[in-house]
Amino acid sequence: MLPLLLLSAACSKDGGGRSSPTATDPTIPAIANLRVTLGQPCTGASGVAGTVKTVVFDYTDADANLRGGSVTFRATFALGGPSTLTGTIPSRAVAITGTTSGSIAVTSCVRFGSNSSFTQEVVVTDASGKASNALSTEVPNPGVPLLPRDPSGTPGQDLM
Repeated sequence: MLPLLLLSAACSKDGGGRSSPTATDPTIPAIANLRVTLGQPCTGASGVAGTVKTVVFDYTDADANLRGGSVTFRATFALGGPSTLTGTIPSRAVAITGTTSGSIAVTSCVRFGSNSSFTQEVVVTDASGKASNALSTEVPNPGVPLLPRDPSGTPGQDLM
């Protein structure tokens, strides 16, 4: 009987060797419903022609501190590699609606170069430094044949 009592006492004091699961921080922002649209021709900050790209997604943020944070979006091109941009929320190129939930829209000028598509990935970081989940989607080149192109054929993006 004594061994059973000792075993019972050890297991009831976290002595059983198991750790309790950690709770997810409810103040980490979450994003969903990534949408990318391509529009009119544009000229990016680099002076090269491209296409207006608008990235829109929904967010929730329990502690309402996305304002003052940032959005990072990375375009990965098969030919030419990645192009990463970060914008302050809000700013000229980054619009936000709501406080604890809403949507964020980012406008940039994208150059496809010789690529028929690229992968768009988005992450937000709130003002306290907490990063959201990542969302990604494939974006097809709207031009035929593969337009718009810059003279060097180098893909990339610039905030507008």
